[in-house]
Amino acid sequence: LGKVTSEQLTAALERQKAAKQHVYLGEMLVNEGILAETDLLAYLAGIFNVQYISSEKLEKMAIQPNITQILPEKIAESRTIFPIKYNFNEGKLTLLTYEPQNTHAFEELKIILDNIKQITPVVAYSKAIKALIAKQYRGDIIAFDRFFPKSVDLRGFVPVGEPVLDKDMLKQDAPRKAFTKVHGGSGNTSFTQIINQGEILQQSSPEETTITNRINRLQNGITISGHEEFIEAIKVFTSIIDSIREGGFKNHTQRVVSLCIKLAKTMKFNEVDLNDLVLAAYLHDAGKKKHLSSLDLKDKACADTFIKYASAGTRLFAGCNLPKQTKMFLSNMYEVVNGEGLPQGLKGTDIPVGAQILLLADTFDFMTQVSGVPAATAFTRLKASGHYPDKLLEMLKEELQIKTIAASVKASQQMFGLVVSENRLLLEETAQRLGAQNVKVITAPQIEIAALMLKKQGDALHFVLADLDVKNSQYTPLRLIAAIRAKNIFPHLKFVLFAPDQISPQTHEEAKRLGVITIIPHFEPSKGVATAMAAIGT
Repeated sequence: LGKVTSEQLTAALERQKAAKQHVYLGEMLVNEGILAETDLLAYLAGIFNVQYISSEKLEKMAIQPNITQILPEKIAESRTIFPIKYNFNEGKLTLLTYEPQNTHAFEELKIILDNIKQITPVVAYSKAIKALIAKQYRGDIIAFDRFFPKSVDLRGFVPVGEPVLDKDMLKQDAPRKAFTKVHGGSGNTSFTQIINQGEILQQSSPEETTITNRINRLQNGITISGHEEFIEAIKVFTSIIDSIREGGFKNHTQRVVSLCIKLAKTMKFNEVDLNDLVLAAYLHDAGKKKHLSSLDLKDKACADTFIKYASAGTRLFAGCNLPKQTKMFLSNMYEVVNGEGLPQGLKGTDIPVGAQILLLADTFDFMTQVSGVPAATAFTRLKASGHYPDKLLEMLKEELQIKTIAASVKASQQMFGLVVSENRLLLEETAQRLGAQNVKVITAPQIEIAALMLKKQGDALHFVLADLDVKNSQYTPLRLIAAIRAKNIFPHLKFVLFAPDQISPQTHEEAKRLGVITIIPHFEPSKGVATAMAAIGT
Protein backbone atom coordinates (compact mmCIF):
# COMPACT_ATOMS: atom_id res chain seq x y z
CA LEU A 1 0.00 0.00 0.00
CA GLY A 2 2.88 2.35 0.70
CA LYS A 3 0.91 3.77 3.60
CA VAL A 4 2.78 1.96 6.41
CA THR A 5 6.48 2.10 7.22
CA SER A 6 8.48 -1.09 7.67
CA GLU A 7 8.97 -0.22 11.35
CA GLN A 8 5.24 0.16 11.87
CA LEU A 9 4.58 -3.10 10.05
CA THR A 10 7.16 -5.03 12.07
CA ALA A 11 5.78 -3.69 15.34
CA ALA A 12 2.22 -4.51 14.27
CA LEU A 13 3.19 -8.08 13.40
CA GLU A 14 4.62 -8.53 16.89
CA ARG A 15 1.40 -7.21 18.45
CA GLN A 16 -0.61 -9.50 16.22
CA LYS A 17 1.34 -12.52 17.47
CA ALA A 18 0.86 -11.44 21.07
CA ALA A 19 -2.89 -10.82 20.68
CA LYS A 20 -5.08 -13.29 22.58
CA GLN A 21 -7.68 -13.35 19.79
CA HIS A 22 -7.05 -13.61 16.06
CA VAL A 23 -7.17 -10.25 14.33
CA TYR A 24 -6.24 -9.45 10.75
CA LEU A 25 -3.19 -7.25 10.37
CA GLY A 26 -5.00 -4.70 8.20
CA GLU A 27 -7.80 -4.27 10.73
CA MET A 28 -5.25 -3.95 13.52
CA LEU A 29 -3.53 -1.11 11.65
CA VAL A 30 -6.88 0.63 11.15
CA ASN A 31 -7.81 0.15 14.82
CA GLU A 32 -4.55 1.77 15.87
CA GLY A 33 -4.95 4.70 13.50
CA ILE A 34 -1.89 3.79 11.44
CA LEU A 35 -3.88 3.02 8.29
CA ALA A 36 -7.00 4.74 6.98
CA GLU A 37 -10.09 2.52 6.75
CA THR A 38 -10.76 3.39 3.11
CA ASP A 39 -7.17 2.55 2.15
CA LEU A 40 -7.55 -0.93 3.64
CA LEU A 41 -10.94 -1.52 2.03
CA ALA A 42 -9.77 -0.33 -1.39
CA TYR A 43 -6.77 -2.67 -1.14
CA LEU A 44 -8.92 -5.69 -0.18
CA ALA A 45 -11.46 -4.88 -2.91
CA GLY A 46 -8.68 -4.83 -5.50
CA ILE A 47 -7.09 -8.06 -4.29
CA PHE A 48 -10.32 -10.08 -4.14
CA ASN A 49 -12.13 -8.35 -7.01
CA VAL A 50 -15.11 -7.18 -4.94
CA GLN A 51 -16.74 -3.89 -4.10
CA TYR A 52 -16.31 -2.12 -0.76
CA ILE A 53 -18.27 0.34 1.38
CA SER A 54 -16.91 2.64 4.09
CA SER A 55 -18.30 3.01 7.60
CA GLU A 56 -19.42 6.55 6.90
CA LYS A 57 -21.47 5.52 3.85
CA LEU A 58 -22.74 2.40 5.58
CA GLU A 59 -24.19 4.44 8.43
CA LYS A 60 -26.22 6.57 5.98
CA MET A 61 -27.15 3.79 3.56
CA ALA A 62 -30.84 2.87 3.18
CA ILE A 63 -31.30 -0.81 4.05
CA GLN A 64 -33.70 -3.00 2.06
CA PRO A 65 -36.92 -3.49 4.10
CA ASN A 66 -37.18 -6.79 6.02
CA ILE A 67 -33.68 -7.79 4.86
CA THR A 68 -32.84 -9.13 8.33
CA GLN A 69 -35.40 -11.90 7.83
CA ILE A 70 -33.00 -13.49 5.34
CA LEU A 71 -30.25 -14.10 7.90
CA PRO A 72 -30.79 -15.03 11.60
CA GLU A 73 -29.18 -12.60 14.02
CA LYS A 74 -27.09 -15.31 15.69
CA ILE A 75 -25.43 -16.20 12.39
CA ALA A 76 -24.89 -12.55 11.47
CA GLU A 77 -23.33 -11.79 14.84
CA SER A 78 -21.16 -14.91 15.11
CA ARG A 79 -19.71 -14.46 11.62
CA THR A 80 -19.79 -10.63 11.47
CA ILE A 81 -21.77 -10.54 8.24
CA PHE A 82 -24.85 -8.60 7.17
CA PRO A 83 -27.25 -8.98 4.20
CA ILE A 84 -27.65 -5.70 2.31
CA LYS A 85 -29.52 -6.82 -0.80
CA TYR A 86 -31.58 -9.86 -1.75
CA ASN A 87 -33.23 -10.84 -5.03
CA PHE A 88 -35.86 -13.46 -4.23
CA ASN A 89 -36.63 -14.49 -7.81
CA GLU A 90 -32.98 -15.15 -8.64
CA GLY A 91 -31.88 -16.26 -5.17
CA LYS A 92 -29.04 -13.70 -5.14
CA LEU A 93 -27.75 -12.32 -1.83
CA THR A 94 -25.31 -9.42 -1.46
CA LEU A 95 -23.46 -9.82 1.82
CA LEU A 96 -21.27 -7.49 3.87
CA THR A 97 -18.15 -9.18 5.22
CA TYR A 98 -14.70 -8.29 6.45
CA GLU A 99 -13.41 -11.64 5.09
CA PRO A 100 -14.08 -11.54 1.31
CA GLN A 101 -11.67 -14.42 0.85
CA ASN A 102 -13.75 -16.82 2.99
CA THR A 103 -15.56 -18.56 0.11
CA HIS A 104 -16.04 -21.69 2.25
CA ALA A 105 -18.30 -19.71 4.61
CA PHE A 106 -20.35 -18.44 1.66
CA GLU A 107 -20.90 -21.98 0.36
CA GLU A 108 -21.96 -23.04 3.85
CA LEU A 109 -24.52 -20.23 3.98
CA LYS A 110 -26.05 -21.43 0.71
CA ILE A 111 -26.76 -24.75 2.43
CA ILE A 112 -28.05 -23.25 5.68
CA LEU A 113 -30.27 -20.50 4.24
CA ASP A 114 -33.36 -20.98 2.10
CA ASN A 115 -33.38 -20.04 -1.61
CA ILE A 116 -29.82 -18.68 -1.71
CA LYS A 117 -28.13 -19.65 -4.98
CA GLN A 118 -25.50 -16.93 -5.27
CA ILE A 119 -23.65 -14.79 -2.71
CA THR A 120 -21.85 -11.60 -3.72
CA PRO A 121 -19.49 -10.35 -0.99
CA VAL A 122 -18.93 -6.66 -0.31
CA VAL A 123 -16.03 -5.86 1.96
CA ALA A 124 -16.47 -3.54 4.95
CA TYR A 125 -14.73 -2.74 8.23
CA SER A 126 -15.69 -5.35 10.87
CA LYS A 127 -16.56 -2.69 13.44
CA ALA A 128 -19.00 -1.08 10.97
CA ILE A 129 -20.69 -4.44 10.33
CA LYS A 130 -21.11 -4.97 14.08
CA ALA A 131 -22.66 -1.52 14.40
CA LEU A 132 -25.06 -2.27 11.53
CA ILE A 133 -26.07 -5.58 13.12
CA ALA A 134 -26.84 -3.79 16.41
CA LYS A 135 -28.81 -1.09 14.61
CA GLN A 136 -30.87 -3.28 12.27
CA TYR A 137 -31.42 -6.42 14.36
CA ARG A 138 -31.71 -4.90 17.84
CA GLY A 139 -33.05 -1.44 17.00
CA ASP A 140 -29.99 0.29 18.50
CA ILE A 141 -30.31 3.65 16.73
CA ILE A 142 -27.09 4.99 18.23
CA ALA A 143 -24.95 1.93 17.43
CA PHE A 144 -22.67 3.80 15.04
CA ASP A 145 -22.19 6.56 17.61
CA ARG A 146 -21.01 3.96 20.12
CA PHE A 147 -18.72 2.09 17.74
CA PHE A 148 -17.45 5.27 16.09
CA PRO A 149 -17.54 8.14 18.63
CA LYS A 150 -16.07 10.54 16.06
CA SER A 151 -18.78 9.84 13.49
CA VAL A 152 -20.95 12.38 15.33
CA ASP A 153 -19.23 15.50 16.62
CA LEU A 154 -20.25 15.63 20.27
CA ARG A 155 -17.58 18.12 21.28
CA GLY A 156 -20.22 20.81 21.57
CA PHE A 157 -21.74 18.82 24.42
CA VAL A 158 -19.06 16.72 26.04
CA PRO A 159 -15.87 18.33 27.35
CA VAL A 160 -12.63 17.13 25.78
CA GLY A 161 -11.03 14.23 27.61
CA GLU A 162 -14.14 13.37 29.61
CA PRO A 163 -15.72 9.91 29.45
CA VAL A 164 -19.38 10.13 28.42
CA LEU A 165 -20.42 7.28 30.70
CA ASP A 166 -19.27 5.67 33.89
CA LYS A 167 -21.14 2.44 34.52
CA ASP A 168 -20.34 2.41 38.25
CA MET A 169 -22.16 5.71 38.64
CA LEU A 170 -25.26 4.32 36.97
CA LYS A 171 -25.83 1.71 39.65
CA GLN A 172 -28.41 2.91 42.12
CA ASP A 173 -26.40 1.86 45.16
CA ALA A 174 -22.94 2.56 43.76
CA PRO A 175 -20.54 4.55 45.96
CA ARG A 176 -19.66 8.06 44.88
CA LYS A 177 -16.64 8.40 42.67
CA ALA A 178 -14.46 11.34 41.80
CA PHE A 179 -15.50 12.76 38.46
CA THR A 180 -13.03 13.12 35.64
CA LYS A 181 -11.99 16.77 35.51
CA VAL A 182 -12.42 18.78 32.38
CA HIS A 183 -9.19 19.69 30.64
CA GLY A 184 -8.35 23.30 31.21
CA GLY A 185 -10.89 23.72 34.02
CA SER A 186 -11.12 23.28 37.74
CA GLY A 187 -14.24 21.75 39.23
CA ASN A 188 -16.61 22.62 36.38
CA THR A 189 -19.84 20.65 36.29
CA SER A 190 -19.72 18.23 33.38
CA PHE A 191 -22.49 16.70 31.30
CA THR A 192 -21.68 13.29 32.74
CA GLN A 193 -22.24 14.58 36.26
CA ILE A 194 -25.59 16.06 35.37
CA ILE A 195 -27.13 13.19 33.48
CA ASN A 196 -25.60 9.97 34.76
CA GLN A 197 -27.29 9.49 38.14
CA GLY A 198 -24.10 10.54 39.93
CA GLU A 199 -24.93 13.13 42.58
CA ILE A 200 -23.15 16.48 42.31
CA LEU A 201 -20.63 16.87 45.10
CA GLN A 202 -19.90 20.55 44.55
CA GLN A 203 -21.12 23.20 42.16
CA SER A 204 -19.29 26.13 40.65
CA SER A 205 -20.97 29.29 39.42
CA PRO A 206 -23.71 28.52 36.86
CA GLU A 207 -22.21 30.82 34.23
CA GLU A 208 -19.00 28.81 34.21
CA THR A 209 -20.46 25.31 33.99
CA THR A 210 -19.18 23.42 31.00
CA ILE A 211 -22.52 21.89 30.07
CA THR A 212 -24.42 25.17 30.06
CA ASN A 213 -21.80 26.77 27.84
CA ARG A 214 -21.99 23.82 25.45
CA ILE A 215 -25.79 23.80 25.33
CA ASN A 216 -26.00 27.54 24.77
CA ARG A 217 -23.46 27.24 21.98
CA LEU A 218 -25.61 24.57 20.35
CA GLN A 219 -28.80 26.56 20.69
CA ASN A 220 -27.51 29.77 19.10
CA GLY A 221 -30.33 31.72 20.66
CA ILE A 222 -33.17 29.59 19.28
CA THR A 223 -36.03 28.93 21.68
CA ILE A 224 -35.49 25.51 23.13
CA SER A 225 -39.11 24.37 23.06
CA GLY A 226 -38.93 24.42 19.27
CA HIS A 227 -35.35 23.24 19.05
CA GLU A 228 -35.54 19.63 17.87
CA GLU A 229 -31.76 19.25 17.64
CA PHE A 230 -31.35 19.96 21.34
CA ILE A 231 -34.15 17.61 22.41
CA GLU A 232 -32.79 14.86 20.14
CA ALA A 233 -29.33 15.27 21.68
CA ILE A 234 -30.77 14.98 25.19
CA LYS A 235 -32.80 11.99 24.04
CA VAL A 236 -29.69 10.24 22.69
CA PHE A 237 -27.71 10.76 25.89
CA THR A 238 -30.51 9.62 28.19
CA SER A 239 -31.19 6.57 26.01
CA ILE A 240 -27.52 5.56 26.29
CA ILE A 241 -27.68 5.88 30.06
CA ASP A 242 -31.07 4.16 30.30
CA SER A 243 -29.81 1.20 28.30
CA ILE A 244 -27.05 0.32 30.79
CA ARG A 245 -28.88 1.00 34.04
CA GLU A 246 -29.58 -2.13 36.01
CA GLY A 247 -32.75 -4.04 36.87
CA GLY A 248 -36.06 -2.23 36.59
CA PHE A 249 -34.31 1.10 36.12
CA LYS A 250 -33.31 0.01 32.61
CA ASN A 251 -35.27 2.28 30.22
CA HIS A 252 -36.92 4.04 33.19
CA THR A 253 -36.52 7.52 31.69
CA GLN A 254 -37.98 6.46 28.35
CA ARG A 255 -41.03 4.96 30.07
CA VAL A 256 -41.57 8.09 32.18
CA VAL A 257 -41.41 10.25 29.05
CA SER A 258 -43.89 7.97 27.27
CA LEU A 259 -46.39 8.05 30.14
CA CYS A 260 -46.04 11.84 30.51
CA ILE A 261 -46.88 12.25 26.83
CA LYS A 262 -49.97 10.04 27.11
CA LEU A 263 -51.31 11.84 30.18
CA ALA A 264 -50.50 15.30 28.81
CA LYS A 265 -52.31 14.55 25.55
CA THR A 266 -55.30 13.27 27.49
CA MET A 267 -55.30 16.57 29.38
CA LYS A 268 -55.19 18.47 26.06
CA PHE A 269 -51.74 20.06 26.49
CA ASN A 270 -50.81 22.30 23.57
CA GLU A 271 -47.63 21.59 21.61
CA VAL A 272 -45.44 24.08 23.51
CA ASP A 273 -46.54 22.83 26.94
CA LEU A 274 -46.10 19.22 25.83
CA ASN A 275 -42.56 19.88 24.58
CA ASP A 276 -41.68 21.61 27.86
CA LEU A 277 -42.96 18.61 29.82
CA VAL A 278 -41.14 16.10 27.61
CA LEU A 279 -37.86 17.93 28.17
CA ALA A 280 -38.46 17.95 31.93
CA ALA A 281 -39.19 14.21 31.82
CA TYR A 282 -35.92 13.51 30.01
CA LEU A 283 -34.01 15.54 32.62
CA HIS A 284 -35.95 14.57 35.75
CA ASP A 285 -33.22 12.24 37.12
CA ALA A 286 -30.38 14.69 36.42
CA GLY A 287 -27.96 15.04 39.33
CA LYS A 288 -29.69 12.46 41.56
CA LYS A 289 -27.83 9.58 43.12
CA LYS A 290 -30.85 7.72 44.49
CA HIS A 291 -34.45 7.58 43.36
CA LEU A 292 -37.12 9.33 45.40
CA SER A 293 -40.84 9.16 44.66
CA SER A 294 -43.96 10.57 46.27
CA LEU A 295 -44.04 7.47 48.49
CA ASP A 296 -40.92 8.75 50.26
CA LEU A 297 -42.45 12.10 51.26
CA LYS A 298 -43.65 10.67 54.56
CA ASP A 299 -40.06 9.75 55.47
CA LYS A 300 -38.78 12.86 57.26
CA ALA A 301 -35.21 11.60 56.92
CA CYS A 302 -35.48 12.24 53.17
CA ALA A 303 -36.62 15.86 53.53
CA ASP A 304 -33.20 17.44 52.95
CA THR A 305 -32.61 15.23 49.89
CA PHE A 306 -36.02 16.15 48.47
CA ILE A 307 -35.24 19.85 48.84
CA LYS A 308 -31.84 19.37 47.22
CA TYR A 309 -33.29 17.37 44.33
CA ALA A 310 -36.12 19.85 43.78
CA SER A 311 -33.57 22.53 42.94
CA ALA A 312 -31.26 20.23 40.92
CA GLY A 313 -32.80 21.08 37.55
CA THR A 314 -32.77 24.87 37.96
CA ARG A 315 -29.33 24.77 39.59
CA LEU A 316 -27.63 22.54 37.03
CA PHE A 317 -29.20 24.19 34.00
CA ALA A 318 -29.25 27.76 35.31
CA GLY A 319 -27.04 28.97 32.47
CA CYS A 320 -29.16 27.28 29.79
CA ASN A 321 -32.09 28.79 27.96
CA LEU A 322 -34.37 26.05 29.21
CA PRO A 323 -38.07 26.98 28.95
CA LYS A 324 -39.44 28.54 32.12
CA GLN A 325 -42.10 25.84 32.29
CA THR A 326 -39.53 23.05 32.06
CA LYS A 327 -37.66 24.51 35.03
CA MET A 328 -40.96 25.05 36.84
CA PHE A 329 -41.99 21.41 36.31
CA LEU A 330 -38.62 20.19 37.61
CA SER A 331 -38.52 22.46 40.66
CA ASN A 332 -42.12 21.60 41.66
CA MET A 333 -41.85 17.90 40.88
CA TYR A 334 -42.10 16.87 44.56
CA GLU A 335 -45.08 19.06 45.45
CA VAL A 336 -48.36 17.18 46.06
CA VAL A 337 -51.96 18.41 46.21
CA ASN A 338 -52.52 17.73 49.92
CA GLY A 339 -49.62 19.98 50.92
CA GLU A 340 -47.27 17.23 52.11
CA GLY A 341 -44.77 17.91 49.31
CA LEU A 342 -41.45 19.73 49.27
CA PRO A 343 -39.84 22.21 49.18
CA GLN A 344 -42.72 24.69 49.55
CA GLY A 345 -45.65 22.54 50.63
CA LEU A 346 -47.85 23.85 47.80
CA LYS A 347 -51.45 22.65 47.58
CA GLY A 348 -54.00 21.94 44.87
CA THR A 349 -54.00 24.19 41.84
CA ASP A 350 -50.89 26.05 43.04
CA ILE A 351 -48.88 23.13 41.65
CA PRO A 352 -48.27 23.15 37.86
CA VAL A 353 -50.17 20.32 36.19
CA GLY A 354 -47.01 19.30 34.32
CA ALA A 355 -45.19 18.80 37.64
CA GLN A 356 -48.05 16.62 38.91
CA ILE A 357 -47.94 14.51 35.74
CA LEU A 358 -44.16 14.15 35.98
CA LEU A 359 -44.23 12.95 39.60
CA LEU A 360 -47.13 10.56 38.94
CA ALA A 361 -45.43 9.03 35.89
CA ASP A 362 -42.12 8.71 37.75
CA THR A 363 -43.69 7.18 40.89
CA PHE A 364 -46.02 4.83 39.01
CA ASP A 365 -43.16 3.52 36.86
CA PHE A 366 -40.97 3.07 39.94
CA MET A 367 -43.70 1.08 41.70
CA THR A 368 -44.74 -1.14 38.80
CA GLN A 369 -41.59 -1.57 36.69
CA VAL A 370 -38.80 -1.23 39.27
CA SER A 371 -40.44 -2.58 42.45
CA GLY A 372 -42.77 -5.07 40.74
CA VAL A 373 -45.98 -3.86 42.41
CA PRO A 374 -49.08 -4.86 40.40
CA ALA A 375 -50.58 -1.84 38.65
CA ALA A 376 -53.94 -2.21 40.41
CA THR A 377 -52.23 -2.25 43.81
CA ALA A 378 -50.02 0.70 42.86
CA PHE A 379 -53.06 2.68 41.73
CA THR A 380 -54.89 1.97 44.98
CA ARG A 381 -51.91 3.10 47.06
CA LEU A 382 -51.46 6.29 45.03
CA LYS A 383 -55.16 7.11 45.36
CA ALA A 384 -55.05 6.55 49.12
CA SER A 385 -51.99 8.79 49.51
CA GLY A 386 -53.91 11.94 48.71
CA HIS A 387 -50.94 13.21 46.69
CA TYR A 388 -52.67 13.47 43.31
CA PRO A 389 -55.89 15.01 42.01
CA ASP A 390 -58.65 12.46 41.34
CA LYS A 391 -59.01 13.67 37.75
CA LEU A 392 -55.36 12.87 36.96
CA LEU A 393 -55.55 9.45 38.63
CA GLU A 394 -58.69 8.57 36.68
CA MET A 395 -56.91 9.52 33.46
CA LEU A 396 -54.03 7.23 34.42
CA LYS A 397 -56.48 4.44 35.17
CA GLU A 398 -58.29 4.90 31.86
CA GLU A 399 -55.12 5.34 29.78
CA LEU A 400 -53.50 2.16 31.13
CA GLN A 401 -56.80 0.27 31.48
CA ILE A 402 -56.14 -0.39 35.16
CA LYS A 403 -58.70 -2.67 36.75
CA THR A 404 -58.92 -2.23 40.50
CA ILE A 405 -59.80 -5.41 42.33
CA ALA A 406 -61.33 -6.23 45.67
CA ALA A 407 -58.91 -7.05 48.45
CA SER A 408 -60.60 -10.43 48.86
CA VAL A 409 -59.41 -11.63 45.48
CA LYS A 410 -56.76 -14.26 46.10
CA ALA A 411 -53.41 -14.36 44.37
CA SER A 412 -54.30 -17.82 43.06
CA GLN A 413 -57.02 -16.22 40.94
CA GLN A 414 -54.60 -13.84 39.23
CA MET A 415 -54.06 -14.47 35.53
CA PHE A 416 -50.51 -15.39 34.51
CA GLY A 417 -49.33 -14.87 30.96
CA LEU A 418 -46.28 -14.96 28.70
CA VAL A 419 -45.82 -12.18 26.13
CA VAL A 420 -43.43 -12.76 23.21
CA SER A 421 -42.19 -10.05 20.85
CA GLU A 422 -38.90 -8.93 19.35
CA ASN A 423 -40.12 -5.31 19.44
CA ARG A 424 -38.79 -4.12 22.83
CA LEU A 425 -41.04 -1.08 23.16
CA LEU A 426 -44.17 -3.00 22.14
CA LEU A 427 -43.20 -5.80 24.55
CA GLU A 428 -42.80 -3.39 27.47
CA GLU A 429 -46.04 -1.50 26.80
CA THR A 430 -48.04 -4.70 26.36
CA ALA A 431 -46.67 -6.09 29.63
CA GLN A 432 -47.42 -2.80 31.39
CA ARG A 433 -51.00 -2.74 30.18
CA LEU A 434 -51.54 -6.36 31.19
CA GLY A 435 -50.08 -5.55 34.60
CA ALA A 436 -52.53 -2.67 34.85
CA GLN A 437 -55.30 -5.28 34.59
CA ASN A 438 -53.80 -7.23 37.50
CA VAL A 439 -52.29 -9.83 35.19
CA LYS A 440 -48.96 -11.32 36.18
CA VAL A 441 -46.65 -11.22 33.15
CA ILE A 442 -43.33 -12.64 32.06
CA THR A 443 -41.79 -11.58 28.75
CA ALA A 444 -39.56 -13.14 26.11
CA PRO A 445 -37.79 -11.25 23.28
CA GLN A 446 -37.34 -14.40 21.16
CA ILE A 447 -39.22 -17.64 20.48
CA GLU A 448 -36.27 -19.70 21.73
CA ILE A 449 -36.39 -17.91 25.10
CA ALA A 450 -40.17 -18.34 25.22
CA ALA A 451 -39.72 -22.08 24.74
CA LEU A 452 -37.38 -22.23 27.75
CA MET A 453 -39.83 -20.24 29.86
CA LEU A 454 -42.66 -22.57 28.86
CA LYS A 455 -40.57 -25.55 29.84
CA LYS A 456 -40.09 -24.10 33.33
CA GLN A 457 -43.43 -22.38 33.96
CA GLY A 458 -45.83 -23.75 31.38
CA ASP A 459 -48.00 -25.52 33.96
CA ALA A 460 -48.56 -22.24 35.85
CA LEU A 461 -49.26 -20.07 32.82
CA HIS A 462 -52.79 -19.31 31.64
CA PHE A 463 -52.03 -17.86 28.23
CA VAL A 464 -49.36 -16.93 25.66
CA LEU A 465 -49.62 -13.70 23.66
CA ALA A 466 -47.12 -13.86 20.78
CA ASP A 467 -46.03 -11.55 17.98
CA LEU A 468 -45.99 -13.11 14.50
CA ASP A 469 -43.46 -10.51 13.29
CA VAL A 470 -40.36 -12.68 13.82
CA LYS A 471 -36.97 -11.64 12.45
CA ASN A 472 -34.30 -12.77 14.89
CA SER A 473 -35.63 -16.21 15.87
CA GLN A 474 -35.11 -19.39 13.93
CA TYR A 475 -38.66 -20.50 14.71
CA THR A 476 -42.09 -18.91 14.42
CA PRO A 477 -44.86 -18.81 17.06
CA LEU A 478 -46.90 -21.19 14.90
CA ARG A 479 -44.06 -23.69 14.86
CA LEU A 480 -43.75 -23.44 18.66
CA ILE A 481 -47.49 -24.05 19.09
CA ALA A 482 -47.33 -26.98 16.65
CA ALA A 483 -44.54 -28.57 18.71
CA ILE A 484 -46.56 -28.15 21.93
CA ARG A 485 -49.65 -29.68 20.32
CA ALA A 486 -47.63 -32.57 18.88
CA LYS A 487 -46.22 -33.41 22.33
CA ASN A 488 -49.67 -32.98 23.90
CA ILE A 489 -48.34 -30.76 26.70
CA PHE A 490 -49.91 -27.72 28.38
CA PRO A 491 -53.43 -28.48 27.08
CA HIS A 492 -54.82 -25.71 29.32
CA LEU A 493 -52.77 -22.96 27.65
CA LYS A 494 -54.61 -20.41 25.53
CA PHE A 495 -52.69 -18.90 22.60
CA VAL A 496 -53.33 -15.47 21.10
CA LEU A 497 -51.29 -14.26 18.13
CA PHE A 498 -50.90 -10.75 16.78
CA ALA A 499 -49.03 -8.80 14.10
CA PRO A 500 -48.35 -5.12 13.40
CA ASP A 501 -49.76 -5.49 9.87
CA GLN A 502 -52.34 -7.48 7.95
CA ILE A 503 -52.24 -11.27 8.43
CA SER A 504 -52.46 -13.65 5.46
CA PRO A 505 -55.39 -16.10 5.07
CA GLN A 506 -52.91 -19.00 5.18
CA THR A 507 -51.63 -17.87 8.59
CA HIS A 508 -55.22 -17.52 9.83
CA GLU A 509 -56.00 -21.04 8.63
CA GLU A 510 -52.90 -22.56 10.24
CA ALA A 511 -53.58 -20.74 13.53
CA LYS A 512 -57.16 -22.00 13.56
CA ARG A 513 -55.97 -25.58 12.92
CA LEU A 514 -53.59 -25.33 15.90
CA GLY A 515 -56.33 -24.09 18.22
CA VAL A 516 -55.24 -20.45 18.52
CA ILE A 517 -58.22 -18.70 20.14
CA THR A 518 -57.80 -15.44 18.24
CA ILE A 519 -55.39 -13.63 15.96
CA ILE A 520 -55.15 -9.81 16.01
CA PRO A 521 -53.92 -7.85 12.96
CA HIS A 522 -52.66 -4.25 13.16
CA PHE A 523 -51.90 -4.80 16.85
CA GLU A 524 -51.42 -1.79 19.11
CA PRO A 525 -51.19 -2.35 22.90
CA SER A 526 -53.69 0.44 23.65
CA LYS A 527 -56.49 -1.57 22.01
CA GLY A 528 -54.99 -4.99 21.36
CA VAL A 529 -54.50 -5.94 25.01
CA ALA A 530 -58.22 -5.49 25.74
CA THR A 531 -59.11 -7.57 22.65
CA ALA A 532 -56.72 -10.33 23.69
CA MET A 533 -57.96 -10.46 27.29
CA ALA A 534 -61.57 -10.52 26.13
CA ALA A 535 -60.77 -13.55 23.95
CA ILE A 536 -58.83 -15.27 26.73
CA GLY A 537 -61.79 -14.73 29.04
CA THR A 538 -60.74 -12.86 32.18
